[in-house]
Amino acid sequence: MKINFFIKICICAFILTAGSSRIMAKTVSLGFQVGDIVAAECTSAPIAVWAKEQFPYPCNFSSPRYVAIVLKMYPARTINPVDYTLKINNQTYNCIAIKSGIEQDTSFTCGSSTLSAPQLGNAQQHMFILLYIADGKKIPSGSSIPAVFECKLANRQPRQIRFNISNIGNKNFTPAGNIPAAGLLK
Repeated sequence: MKINFFIKICICAFILTAGSSRIMAKTVSLGFQVGDIVAAECTSAPIAVWAKEQFPYPCNFSSPRYVAIVLKMYPARTINPVDYTLKINNQTYNCIAIKSGIEQDTSFTCGSSTLSAPQLGNAQQHMFILLYIADGKKIPSGSSIPAVFECKLANRQPRQIRFNISNIGNKNFTPAGNIPAAGLLK
């Protein structure tokens, strides 16, 4: 009788922990060399992007959609806009800008500068936002957009990371300081 009760408790505990791991999985790991994706949002709201004319890849679409990928970097790690491309609906997009999550300004400046997470500091100092401009005509409708984040550096694993981007319509991106430690990915 005690064994049956113990088995039932073990089964319930397993079901609860298995279910909670699916509910709590709101980040995606980019491996020990980088950090985690904690948020990914797509908006049709206009975003100020400075020096866009200097960007070497196509980004002037008639119906632009702006995609922000928010990374929580591990201490002393670096990120560069050319490190990752974003693929949505078999269309590949290059990162147009990157900035620190502590910046309050909602605009972005095109460039290829490398940013580094500090060795020490709070969680917001380790947040970085990668901006992509996608062709809105090729973005599927719905609240969740399947995407692939592809690493362009030969020495980093995993090479491709699959996740979903939240389609937030024409709202502004969630500020990096408002993203919980557990992340916002769906």
